Amino acid sequence: MNIKPYKRTTNRGTKPNTLPGLNRSALAKDIGISRVCVSRVLGGYCRPRLEAASKIAKALSMSLDGLFKMLEGIKAKRKAKCKAKCKAKRK
Repeated sequence: MNIKPYKRTTNRGTKPNTLPGLNRSALAKDIGISRVCVSRVLGGYCRPRLEAASKIAKALSMSLDGLFKMLEGIKAKRKAKCKAKCKAKRK
């Protein structure tokens, strides 16, 4: 598998990926899943189907249970960050 470092550039600067050293496009191409699906899953925006989850877990050399625990952690961090932003806007 040829996975290259991935960094997302936005108008606020460069944000490191959830999994440093991971190129999501290369990962998606290698495992046969769309780049959008891989990005949404690893960003914590959706839960993958079992088939996609097993391919991602295998590519990342982790168990399915480990992948789902990691994804829950990512989702929790994203929700906490969003909650903090909403709270700051209300003040």
